[in-house]
Amino acid sequence: MDNVQCDGSEYHLQNCAHRGWGLHNCDHTEDAGVACNPERDADIRLVGGSTSREGRVEVDRYGQWETVCDDRWDDANAAVVCRQLGYSTQGATALPQATLGEGIGSIWSQNIECTGIETRLQDCTRTNLRRVCNHGVRVRCFLEGEFPVL
Repeated sequence: MDNVQCDGSEYHLQNCAHRGWGLHNCDHTEDAGVACNPERDADIRLVGGSTSREGRVEVDRYGQWETVCDDRWDDANAAVVCRQLGYSTQGATALPQATLGEGIGSIWSQNIECTGIETRLQDCTRTNLRRVCNHGVRVRCFLEGEFPVL
């Protein structure tokens, strides 16, 4: 590929404008490179799932991993977590009530309300009302282009 021009919205390099496959005036001294940021956000993770794309949601707060309460937890919230971790938001599924096991320690927040378009879970509206809450918010994410079995 030569003269590749992307606007950043493409999912695949081959979707960017270019001269055409095999049409170039390049040699290997012009091989393209890239430096990427880590795919996963260091202050949020999924723990205890059967794959790295599902699990209990935990947020790093001052070096301590804390769980998220399942009050008002829904698929819009799950979509934000999946986006933050670098996965597709399509088919993102909220799994409430400690579906795959409870966490321990502190609970980071409860009553989280995301619209689904936020970049990070921390950008969503939160209220911390005093009430008993489960440690068990879970999320299932999918890879871009992967279609979930419902």
